Amino acid sequence: EPSHNPKYPVRHHHDRGVESEEEEEEEEEVEEEEDGGSETCTDSMELDDFVKIILLGAPGVGKTSIIQQFVWTSFDKEYYPTQRKHTYYPTIIRNETYYGLKITDLPCIPYFPIDSYMEWTDFRFYGLRQATAYILVFDLSKANIDSTFQYIKSMRDQILESRAKDIDKVTLMVVGNKLDLMPNLDQVLNKDLHKSSSNHQSLFTTVTSSLNGSQQRVLTPYETCRQNIINLVKKHWRCPYMECSAKYNYKLNLTFKDLMDTIEANCRRAAANKEAAGGARDRRRGGGLLTAFQGRNCDTGRNTEGDSGRNCHIL
Repeated sequence: EPSHNPKYPVRHHHDRGVESEEEEEEEEEVEEEEDGGSETCTDSMELDDFVKIILLGAPGVGKTSIIQQFVWTSFDKEYYPTQRKHTYYPTIIRNETYYGLKITDLPCIPYFPIDSYMEWTDFRFYGLRQATAYILVFDLSKANIDSTFQYIKSMRDQILESRAKDIDKVTLMVVGNKLDLMPNLDQVLNKDLHKSSSNHQSLFTTVTSSLNGSQQRVLTPYETCRQNIINLVKKHWRCPYMECSAKYNYKLNLTFKDLMDTIEANCRRAAANKEAAGGARDRRRGGGLLTAFQGRNCDTGRNTEGDSGRNCHIL
């Protein structure tokens, strides 16, 4: 049964599929005391068998909407600023194997903690430096694209500095949300759809012939800004990049699929580097996500204790 009852405002409703900050304090405190610092990809999986994902972004970019649309297929038209930490536990199926995600939604943070002391002092129980992956979300609307991207640009730089020792095991993904508010949306979607199928008949407004002509069109300031962002993320940061609409549930499953693909690739690479280094301890610990996080085969079932509130997604 779905864990979310759309009758009640999501912000004030707690069920078995989401935990608030208070409900996790005891668990997080134990983890903080035992870990004493940033967990690696392998360490994190071995502790609780969850892939830990944190969404970061400026206020109002749609972090909560992305999570709730993915987990519950639910979208709240009203905007309620996130006031405290919420944790969601969806389950995904990849290659006939179950995996548990631990997706954390946080209030907007002014900076990313440089070390465990700063994390404990200012962001206790957030688990910021223990994540397997970070989704950096910005707003694609014309009014907010530049300012919200500058926020995640700064946040990325701070993450790289804070987690320098294990950055090869950390996955960063950039997501532009509110695709439905992007200027010239018809042109962008038509181009995207024609890339996937040359015989596709567009469902959206046809671009005017002047835009399709042989004469090169001068990009608008918005288009230039967006293209610069895409080039920076893909070519220089070498991060996966996705544009989606949480409101219309457009490309959200693909976003999380690409994220999981990247996490697995990063863990394979980290495991290969350890193997090449010849460390006996590292060889015993194995290959990151593929071995440390043991997904359960769909044919053999899985332990569902305390999991009745979690939705399952095939990615």
